[in-house]
Amino acid sequence: QWFSDYLAPQRPAGAPPRPFRLVRFDPEQRRIASRRWTGDIEAQNQFSDGFPMLVIGSAALDGLNRRLQAQGLEPVTMERFRPNIVLDGIDEHDEDRIDTIHITTPEGPVRLRPVKPC
Repeated sequence: QWFSDYLAPQRPAGAPPRPFRLVRFDPEQRRIASRRWTGDIEAQNQFSDGFPMLVIGSAALDGLNRRLQAQGLEPVTMERFRPNIVLDGIDEHDEDRIDTIHITTPEGPVRLRPVKPC
């Protein structure tokens, strides 16, 4: 209970309690992404569904929401997909055709190679 109280000390009036759990993985247990998609790269993931990173374009979400609303359904938020990286300024589903993503960090450059489009 103390963990939930610390992470969410105040809730809006009438909001149900949201218990939090601390989760960890056994360091001896390795969960590797499918080599069918990663080839020679051993991509370890633990909290993600199938791959360590999820990249999505905001235009893809906008397109999905247009199609949902055309069917009379509620739009969804980006949080629904839990992406690690959100790309703006590209066309719908261009993230599915990107070969390499270059990111500059304080520790140095990082190169990401997307391996499996949704």
